[in-house]
Amino acid sequence: MNYNLNNLTYDFTCDSYPNRKNALNIWIKFVNCFTDEELSILKECQNKSINEFTPELLSEYLKIKKQVYVSKLFLKYKNKNCNEEEYAAVQDFMNKNKLSAFIESKVDLNQKEQSINFITKLIQDNTIEKYIEIREKNYSELDIYESYVLFKAKETLYNINQKIRLERNQYESKLRGEISSKSLNKRVW
Repeated sequence: MNYNLNNLTYDFTCDSYPNRKNALNIWIKFVNCFTDEELSILKECQNKSINEFTPELLSEYLKIKKQVYVSKLFLKYKNKNCNEEEYAAVQDFMNKNKLSAFIESKVDLNQKEQSINFITKLIQDNTIEKYIEIREKNYSELDIYESYVLFKAKETLYNINQKIRLERNQYESKLRGEISSKSLNKRVW
């Protein structure tokens, strides 16, 4: 690809509407995170010759190595300081990975279950908004699990608010229909 370095947009992809404002920081945090399994694969492959790789292992290894490479580029990307190749690598990585699926791959099942229980408790205690506000201010200090919980809490709050808006709109629409019907009935009689 041929990019004009002066006209690079440095945009980012985000499939989570409530997390779009902080999406680049989320990408940076999670692209620098490697699961135990990924680290194990890197270690396993470190001293192997190419002939010892199975196609599956080679595919996984290359995927992880690409993430290692791109993880180094994301800060340059954030600072709008990439050359054409670096810019294309970051763009390609974001375009081939959905942010929400990517971060899901960085936490284990136990952490996912814990986050659901924690967010449910925040909702029950009516403290989810305060939790989000406090955590967003200190995002750079959060570990991967805390960042994941914040991501999911923002999505959960957004979905709750969307459901409330939808129910309110349906109720108001029903009321307008009833008022119109009564008004029409008065004119007919």
